[in-house]
Amino acid sequence: AFIYLDLKTRLPDHFIQQYEKLTYAAGLRWETPFLDKKVIEFTAKIPEPESLSEIDATHYLRRLMRPHFPESVVDRPKRSRKSFLS
Repeated sequence: AFIYLDLKTRLPDHFIQQYEKLTYAAGLRWETPFLDKKVIEFTAKIPEPESLSEIDATHYLRRLMRPHFPESVVDRPKRSRKSFLS
């Protein structure tokens, strides 16, 4: 239910389409791999957020990314926002 609500209300308000048009105009390619229909259907089958720990969410996301991204990306160490900004 939360995913459906986000897809119908929040997602259209984001600037994804504008970014896509701007980058194409500049000769760049803008991709949104996590908005793929198969990805959304997969995430809709995941248990509700209150029963999903951070470790479980990480496991699902890595399993989803593994066929499409190199191991160096999938298995990279976690970086906190504070360390990322420094």
